[in-house]
Amino acid sequence: MSSLFKLFANPTLVETLSLFLLNPEEEFYQSLLVRKTGKALMQVQRALKTLKEVGLIASEHQGRMVYYKAVKTHPIFQDLKKMFLKTVSLGEGIRRALLPIQNKISIAFIFGSVAKDTESLDSDIDLFIVGDLTLRELIKSLSPFSKGLQRELNPVIFETLEFKKRVLEKDHFLVEVIGSPKLWILGNENDLKRLVKGRKTKGS
Repeated sequence: MSSLFKLFANPTLVETLSLFLLNPEEEFYQSLLVRKTGKALMQVQRALKTLKEVGLIASEHQGRMVYYKAVKTHPIFQDLKKMFLKTVSLGEGIRRALLPIQNKISIAFIFGSVAKDTESLDSDIDLFIVGDLTLRELIKSLSPFSKGLQRELNPVIFETLEFKKRVLEKDHFLVEVIGSPKLWILGNENDLKRLVKGRKTKGS
């Protein structure tokens, strides 16, 4: 297990691992990883060596090219993915992007295939938000972050009163989302419960 601590030893490792965790169906070659991480080739090569040593990625020769892909069957792959989504990778990136409008948001979380660990290579990242802001405000805040994503960020936004109304009406979509797995960005399950019950909730 001690070798796993190497994963967090430097930024290149974190950024390289993040690409594999967020895109488990995609194959990467070294020069592509260099472009996406902005790191030197030697740094990326060291990161790949470490990730192979702990068994989180595998390599395959295709002609003159060597491709690297995540090993989804690794015992800690799913736990690492969830942690990265919530902290150093996707979740933290979205959280930072929302900071300028955080006071207008009651709750925000990722749902759908990414939260359920069932996504495919072309799956959207579904973001659910309840708050008193416009879609234009939301897109403006998310735009700088979403440009760097491999996949499309698909925000679903509900004004607070409309959300409460449709929950009371047992809207099928909302019932399904509320009961599904979530990766929390702002707020938590208790905030969601208070919001559904009509009590005051806060967006952090």
